[in-house]
Amino acid sequence: MILERLVVVRRYLYRQLAAGDEELLSRDGIAAYLKRINSQEVELRVTERDAARAQRLLESSPQLVEEWRDPIECPNCRSADPAPRPPYVLMGAAIGFIFSAVLIARGYSADGAAVALLTVAVGFVLWPRVARWQCRACGATYATPRAR
Repeated sequence: MILERLVVVRRYLYRQLAAGDEELLSRDGIAAYLKRINSQEVELRVTERDAARAQRLLESSPQLVEEWRDPIECPNCRSADPAPRPPYVLMGAAIGFIFSAVLIARGYSADGAAVALLTVAVGFVLWPRVARWQCRACGATYATPRAR
């Protein structure tokens, strides 16, 4: 058995988004493989000899979820291949709301409501400032990607 080199033909934010394209390629006799990049992103890969044919097939099948998103690029190196970072602000908000719920459950409803309001206010302030993207090429982190 001769092993062939696999090449990436498309990337997806979630595995479920790749299912239709994987099926499209397999119906046309192209062996397609999904490789997990990180906790949620996947790459659709095919053999090097099938790459051109796979690209032509995939051009007829647009990435519907990606259509509404502008391609994003790194402000440092202008690479268009960012990786999403964990949602730190949302994690902080979850902790704030849990603390608020505990206060309310223990009978400190005014304090719990104040903590909830404070959590929302801090979340609105931090959301645009916390780096949500990391460039795969240069490693820079940034909050708001620049559209190409």
